[in-house]
Amino acid sequence: MSRGAAMKASLDDVLSESEQLLLIEALHRLRELKQEALQAVHAEGLRPGGRAFEERDFGIPQIDRLLSKLGDD
Repeated sequence: MSRGAAMKASLDDVLSESEQLLLIEALHRLRELKQEALQAVHAEGLRPGGRAFEERDFGIPQIDRLLSKLGDD
């Protein structure tokens, strides 16, 4: 069993299906909010250390990986 499958199995043991869907929905909303924040700092021209903010500065790739692990690619 892959690590992702093991994690999914353990979530099934702890969370009901509706709770899992709620968690996935919350992660999607968090990702959306972080995307909006990234767009806002780009629009303001904020550049810490002379470089533009990136998705990784807002944890967006980590949210994407977590959603993938939860089976919601």
